[in-house]
Amino acid sequence: MKRKIQLLFTILGIGTMLSAQITVTSANFPAPGDTLRTAFDGMPSGIDLLGQGGDQVWDFTTLAGIGQETVIRAASDGNNFLQFPTADVLLGDPDGISGELYYNSTPDVYELLGYVGPDLAGFGIDLVAKIEPPSADRRAPMNFFDVNSTDNDISVAFSADLIPVNLLDSFLFAPDSIRIRIATDRLDVVDAWGSLSIPEGTYEVLREKRLEERETFMDVYISFPIPGWVPVPGFAGFDFLGRDTTLTYHYFSNEAKEPIAVVTVDPV
Repeated sequence: MKRKIQLLFTILGIGTMLSAQITVTSANFPAPGDTLRTAFDGMPSGIDLLGQGGDQVWDFTTLAGIGQETVIRAASDGNNFLQFPTADVLLGDPDGISGELYYNSTPDVYELLGYVGPDLAGFGIDLVAKIEPPSADRRAPMNFFDVNSTDNDISVAFSADLIPVNLLDSFLFAPDSIRIRIATDRLDVVDAWGSLSIPEGTYEVLREKRLEERETFMDVYISFPIPGWVPVPGFAGFDFLGRDTTLTYHYFSNEAKEPIAVVTVDPV
């Protein structure tokens, strides 16, 4: 009799373990009218990311931070909707001062089409940046072991007349136009599943590991001595130029419209 009971517990344990391995659906894609509540902890303590695999138990209850609310709006309400006519979701303040992000949402993917906001160079101007192809923020259905590799590019050109005169002194020749290019390679791997506890509660989640390689270039168009685009070297004093690697872990659940947690770590 004892052996039968032990076998029964083993079968029930396996069944419980399998049921905890969730599939995240498109029901967690943000939609107009939703309110996202998030908090940021710049110096988290006591966080153990654990390893890959299933049935993990993550304890992030020590997280603390200042919360903020973001209301998702229809893309057609945006100040720059005509630049992104296929978008249906907008993130950004109604006044547009802090910038606007335009998303397209389908049953399969929630993707960023582009954004309007401050330039990376710090010239003090707002640019319209379109991502080609759009960058997937999340996919559905999402399952353990999913692997996705994507490449995206941004290229934005603008007149040098928009830049303060004192900043033009950074260039060897006075440019007619400036172009910023960003090339991004990203590898997404759903490498773990389990339960994640944060101060607000405990959730069944899938963890997606994202490794992003981003390289930023700047070109200037000059008409003298030879007309054409000339690349600005990385040692020219612009800190944003060059290659950057980012490693993040996203914990997705069917119970929230945003990741339960996003952890950024040193990729080295």
